[in-house]
Amino acid sequence: RDCLSQLGITAPTIHAQFGTEYDLSSPDPRIREQALQSVFAAIDLAAFFGSQIVVVHASAEPIQDSTRQGRITHVREGLAKIGERSRKARKKIAVELLPRTCIGNTLEELLDLIAPFEDGSMGVCLDTNHFMSNPGALPHAVRVLGCRLLTLHLSDYDGVDEKHWLPGRGVIDWSAFMKALRDIHYDGPFIYECSFRPSERLQMICENYSWLAAQ
Repeated sequence: RDCLSQLGITAPTIHAQFGTEYDLSSPDPRIREQALQSVFAAIDLAAFFGSQIVVVHASAEPIQDSTRQGRITHVREGLAKIGERSRKARKKIAVELLPRTCIGNTLEELLDLIAPFEDGSMGVCLDTNHFMSNPGALPHAVRVLGCRLLTLHLSDYDGVDEKHWLPGRGVIDWSAFMKALRDIHYDGPFIYECSFRPSERLQMICENYSWLAAQ
């Protein structure tokens, strides 16, 4: 924190732990409680670092169709408690759009989960890798989310499964995506979630961000 302060840098988001042991939708109350406490810890970290947004996964996977509605109920209960805690800390929660069978794998399901939070305290983290075989839906998703889009996880992929490539390497139409962001006047974080060698990281991100800004 002191180092960031000296450099004049703010960490805009904190990501809560996720995975099978941190699943807000789990039928196991022990795992649900563990997931809840991990989000509370992330909210505390956000306060410590001066971050404004905490990113949360609604579930792990796989999720069976037969258990989906019950798991969604668990997520709603967890988000209600998280929302109460985050309001007190004056932090926002961004529930991530997830792939495959996860809870919150469609815009409709995700928006339904955050619908009770009409005060804007809970929104969405849009991961550009998570549209799987439909990358062309990204600009539409941005416009549907509008002011509920709180933060981004940016990377490219092959249109089949998440790859976390640098933007421009895969199938995403970044010009259309950036236009959609401008259309909704998005001014939130640009979080790169890419895989490459640490020695290349800073230069590649700087160059890539300049390229995105010109789209």
